[in-house]
Amino acid sequence: AEGLKQLRFWLVTHGVLLVAVLTGFGWPAFLLWYLPSRLQVGWVALIFAWYPHHRGDKQGRYVDTRVAVFPGSTFLIRGHDHHALHHLFPRVAHYRLPAMWQEMAPDLVAKGVRAEGRALQATGPIVW
Repeated sequence: AEGLKQLRFWLVTHGVLLVAVLTGFGWPAFLLWYLPSRLQVGWVALIFAWYPHHRGDKQGRYVDTRVAVFPGSTFLIRGHDHHALHHLFPRVAHYRLPAMWQEMAPDLVAKGVRAEGRALQATGPIVW
């Protein structure tokens, strides 16, 4: 069922792109719609799945994600730099996570939360 959904999406997407090419709108459609949408899929996968959970070789309440801060990270990835807090307190808004980390960092690091980069209580650089 999931494979059929993906096939249908692929056919519709490329069908629309083909129609755009045949009607003389190929480059605008490719540059303003198709290419940005493909880049966005990669960005979302990177920021929502890989970055906050990278090196998550352990499972548990405090160890399966991390706080990894770099210059501009709060702006670029909207709170996923403090992702461990999101897992522990999912109802807290992303813009409140840095202040929350300032208060709770010593206790959470002691319990095993990984802190990397410029995060308070960081134990090392960001592991890419």
